[in-house]
Amino acid sequence: MAHPRCHACPLRQRRAFHPKSREEVDVAAGMKMDHRRIPAGQKIIFPGQDDAGLFTLYDRDFAQRPIL
Repeated sequence: MAHPRCHACPLRQRRAFHPKSREEVDVAAGMKMDHRRIPAGQKIIFPGQDDAGLFTLYDRDFAQRPIL
């Protein structure tokens, strides 16, 4: 599955996400490291972990982002 880059991400068009300026998207894109394929049910963040990365989770056409 091909994943779009931050500036072309279709998730940004959904009502659940606040509009971001080009500069804000540039910052997020700069933090992005890569795409990973992880089996369903595998943990990506562990209890007590204070150095977790920022993730966008994709499952076919569905994605989920934590609300902080």
